[in-house]
Amino acid sequence: MESPVRRIRLNDPEAPQQPVAAPAPGWLRFAGWFVPPIFLGVTLGTLVLLRRGPDEFFVGVLSITFALPVVWGLISVFFPAYADRRCPECKGLTLDSIADDALYGLSCSACGYVDESATAWKFAEERDAPLEPMVLKSRQSR
Repeated sequence: MESPVRRIRLNDPEAPQQPVAAPAPGWLRFAGWFVPPIFLGVTLGTLVLLRRGPDEFFVGVLSITFALPVVWGLISVFFPAYADRRCPECKGLTLDSIADDALYGLSCSACGYVDESATAWKFAEERDAPLEPMVLKSRQSR
């Protein structure tokens, strides 16, 4: 009579074929630090809602909800982002687009660094020339 239990032999463990992913870059490593303050804020907001009633709390939350995008827009208008001109090789502030009418391609005048696939949109936007001819030219070259 044959046993109902079947024996299976597993292979010996092997080293992983792909390297393990590196830790998240930049601010993503610190994103977990924002979770406890958010939970604490939700808890305090619930306590305020229960103590003072929904009227005052609702007006405060509604005011913040509408004021936050307006403030964000004003900050974005009066303090716009500028193109980062720091070269990845020599760390100098000498990075510029390869050509005045190019939307792709960066070069460094100090060390000779060239990256033809990097975007140069920010540099093109800083110039007073219209963007449409540049976009049409880049579409035709593809």
